[in-house]
Amino acid sequence: MNQANPQTPTSPAATAPTRSELASRLYEQGRLAEAEPLLRGLVAANPRDARSMQLLGLIAWKQGRQKEAVALLQQAAALAPDNPAVLSNLGAILYSLGSMAPAERALRRALELQPKFADALCNLGNVLRSKGDIAGAFAVSARAAEAAPDMAAAHNNLGIAHFMHGRMAEAVKCYRRALEIDPEFPEVHNNLGNALAELEQDDEAIEALQKAVKLNPGFAPAQSNLGKLLIRKERLTEARAHLMKALSLDPDFAGAYHNLGVLYAVEGAFAESEACCQKAIALDGGLYMAYAGIARSRKMTADDTPMIERLERMVEEKKSMPVDERSHLYFALGKAYDDLGSHAQAFARYRKGNDLERDRRERFNRAGLETQMTRLIERFTPEFFQRYRHAGNDSDQPILIVGMMRSGTSLVEQILASHPQAYGAGELIYWAHEDRRLRPELKEPDVADVADVATRYLEHLRGFSPDARRITDKMPHNFLHLGLVRLAFPNARIIHTRRNPVDTCLSIYFQNFPAPHPYAYDLHDMVEFYRLYRRIMRHWQSVIPADRMIEVDYEDMVADQEGQTRRLLEFCGLPWDDACLSFQDNKRIVRTASSWQVRQPMYRSSVARWKRYETFIGPLAALLEEE
Repeated sequence: MNQANPQTPTSPAATAPTRSELASRLYEQGRLAEAEPLLRGLVAANPRDARSMQLLGLIAWKQGRQKEAVALLQQAAALAPDNPAVLSNLGAILYSLGSMAPAERALRRALELQPKFADALCNLGNVLRSKGDIAGAFAVSARAAEAAPDMAAAHNNLGIAHFMHGRMAEAVKCYRRALEIDPEFPEVHNNLGNALAELEQDDEAIEALQKAVKLNPGFAPAQSNLGKLLIRKERLTEARAHLMKALSLDPDFAGAYHNLGVLYAVEGAFAESEACCQKAIALDGGLYMAYAGIARSRKMTADDTPMIERLERMVEEKKSMPVDERSHLYFALGKAYDDLGSHAQAFARYRKGNDLERDRRERFNRAGLETQMTRLIERFTPEFFQRYRHAGNDSDQPILIVGMMRSGTSLVEQILASHPQAYGAGELIYWAHEDRRLRPELKEPDVADVADVATRYLEHLRGFSPDARRITDKMPHNFLHLGLVRLAFPNARIIHTRRNPVDTCLSIYFQNFPAPHPYAYDLHDMVEFYRLYRRIMRHWQSVIPADRMIEVDYEDMVADQEGQTRRLLEFCGLPWDDACLSFQDNKRIVRTASSWQVRQPMYRSSVARWKRYETFIGPLAALLEEE
């Protein structure tokens, strides 16, 4: 909340301050216990002293006496109905108590009296945002930042409005501007961390959130957000400590319970995960992510019908809720109906969720991706690799698992990570970053740069496990970066996972990924992306030796688990181990959307799943004919 403080008049240095001036100075200095008796005396002497009554109300609010604060501010507003500062403070306190309609009335009246009153604009932005009027909140926040360019809270609110519109880069700019004005603003550090996390700039995000909790260790939301991000970085011990700290500060913090549920899910403790989500729902029945967490952690049954009906009511009744919340609810409903076999209802909900995500995110740039792939094909020829044959590192420790998302990359990694001589490092963003830095498809990289990329990657891998003979990196979209991978590690193994193209695309369409994937929200875009993926993989197959890259079909793995597992281990140079057949018992951390699936025994229900949705697949049918 943004609180407007009344301006205290300055007195000549040689003149002793009046009682009113002294009370104001004490309030400004935070000496509330000294200011309060003076103010009470002033009000007793003059019951129509609106200014002293306003300060008493603000003191009561700061000390947690909310009802008294409202009563005092209402009296002050009645005595001074044309004082915008009094009305703004009244609106701010009513907002903090959840009284949105009277808060909005007070704030709009303040702005009628003083249209460029930045405090009132900030407070009104908070109210509109809480009502779900994101467009209105953005307009008001922009006015506040324009009216008070040196007011940190105004830029913070504008950043929040950008964030809720999905414009993360713009949000970061606003938060950084706020911190230029006030570097010690914990709420802004927290908000900056959340926005950076959305942009997958995790290290900077952690730094911002750590700054927030350092400035205010009692800031429960920042503790919870830091815990959530540390889960993503697989720093689970630290994550648990911050989440438990958040709950010790606020035992009724529904969001912290949900994040703790995410932690349990990553660890494979799905019963505990659901218990945390249920606790979160009991505390906040509108916490959409908790419902989605339950839907992801197990298969829904007819016993879950009351929860499904509640979700339907929630998504229909709260049409003004932020877009990302609505889309999460639609994806959760799609998952629930799919589990129940209600395929028409499932597809309808998935389509609504994807339409919302598509409209709020950057659109798929097919031409740009096609140009990138053409350059890759033209650059990475057998002759090019021959010229760089001595540039890379001879290590055969890395195993790259690539392919379309939802094609079986998590399954393959889970199988290999169950081997005592292998370690599954999950989805690493290393190669995308290095490819953007070097742009080898545009210019020939320096030999020293290639060697440096290889050395740092090995150091990165060994940070996960210093002793593992093989370490997997299962970032699916590394298929875009195999040219640089091949330069840096000519002996690295590359596993290309494949699955029926329509099953693959539908599984992507049915999953709301944490990170944006512009092609994933529209079936036509997905067809174009799949065709480009298939084109680049055909090129890599023509220039990377067969003893360094193999293809593993998901359907073959399901049909012949042991035979395909033996083939995988032989390719990776690993001896047979029975543990690889019981991959579902592996207690390793799994952060991807497949965290529940990879802890189940091999099942056949995902093979030819598309046939249940045959009447809805539209443009995806062309991929079957092309295959």
